[in-house]
Amino acid sequence: KLFYIFTIILIQCAINNCFGQSTLLDSLKIELKNAKNDTTRCEILRNLIDNDYNTKIWPIYNEELSKLSKKHIADGNFTNSKNIFIKYYAYAVSAKGLDAQERGNITKALEFYFTSLKIQEQSGFKAEMAGNYSNIAYIYSHQGDINSGIKFMQKALKLQQENVDTNGIAESLNNLGTLYKQVLQISKAEEYLNLSLELNKKINNKNGLVNCLTNLGGVYMAKHELEKSISYFLQALKLCKEINDENGMSNILTNMANIMLRLGKMDKAIKYGEQSYNLAIDLNYIENIRDASNVLFKIYKKQNNNKGALEMYEKYILFRDSISSETTRKSSIKSQLKYEYEKKAAADSVLVAEEKKLSNVKFKHEQNQRYFLYGGLGLTILFGIFMFNRFRITQKQKVLIQQQKLIVEKQKHIVEEKQKEVLDSIRYAKRIQQSLLPTEKYIERILKK
Repeated sequence: KLFYIFTIILIQCAINNCFGQSTLLDSLKIELKNAKNDTTRCEILRNLIDNDYNTKIWPIYNEELSKLSKKHIADGNFTNSKNIFIKYYAYAVSAKGLDAQERGNITKALEFYFTSLKIQEQSGFKAEMAGNYSNIAYIYSHQGDINSGIKFMQKALKLQQENVDTNGIAESLNNLGTLYKQVLQISKAEEYLNLSLELNKKINNKNGLVNCLTNLGGVYMAKHELEKSISYFLQALKLCKEINDENGMSNILTNMANIMLRLGKMDKAIKYGEQSYNLAIDLNYIENIRDASNVLFKIYKKQNNNKGALEMYEKYILFRDSISSETTRKSSIKSQLKYEYEKKAAADSVLVAEEKKLSNVKFKHEQNQRYFLYGGLGLTILFGIFMFNRFRITQKQKVLIQQQKLIVEKQKHIVEEKQKEVLDSIRYAKRIQQSLLPTEKYIERILKK
């Protein structure tokens, strides 16, 4: 763990010492080339994915991260670091979902997001789970399923609150406010956006503040509280200028032009509308040009400026149709991808069915082997019990024989002792008799006389 923390600090220092995106990427690539430890390589790859997004090369790094982390998850030798590699693998799967989403393959994107989410749930990575919930909510809301979007965004918010992720909480509150606005639950939208606004002020998150203020301006437009709406839009516009957010400025100026048109303040309406249009042209953002040309068409029409109105209407139709064509193209690509996916899924299902049959045969064979093994093991155990029982009986018999042998030897010893006592008595009596009787020589001498 200490090595991992030290590695992260080194990588972060390398990032902080870089100047500009190109220098940063070059530095990370050099670090990756020289890195020897796989934990370090995974962290560098993750940073490359995060910072190389605009070049569209990041899926290559993501595939490498996926393979490297998956290898260590499969190994059993990295017990202490396993969770780190699981986290990297879940990140790589989620990034695959983002790639699929960018390519218009929403079905595949959701599949990756849910797979990543399952890995994170099993490992208890709550902070990372919140990110996937947000991604899923984004997809559902853009598909028009706002209620599902709200459901998953609420899940993300709950986890962020548990982890005290202030930035994440502020963002989810803002997103929920936007979603509730779309389903016309204006009071809830206002509630969540105000909570997000206060939190973004507390952490001084200017980008978050721009989003909240802009969304609140939209909410008060929907409530027809135009003065309040103008106040929030002007605050957002000021912050956009501070952080140089030209896209945000273009959108806010379009909204301001619409409000001034509704209030009948035509000079201000034209001013804001033309500023928005010129900025959108500079940015070459099609949606911004469409919206700005549409509001200018309405303003010029109101002023009976037929030439200007016709020009803006033509621009509006041109860019509207361009967006529609792009949407159709993406839809076509999406349908093709879906067809290819379903075709592959069907082929895979046949392959899976065949593999299942083989697996069943293999399983049956292994099952029979297990039965024979269990039977042999059972017989061995029974034979062992029988032999142990015979051994116990033999030991008992041996002990009994030893005891009987000791008894016989004891009785033999007693008989020998008795026999010795009898013989000793006979010998003693014999000696007494011999002492009382005259000797043979004495008898012989008497007889001679």
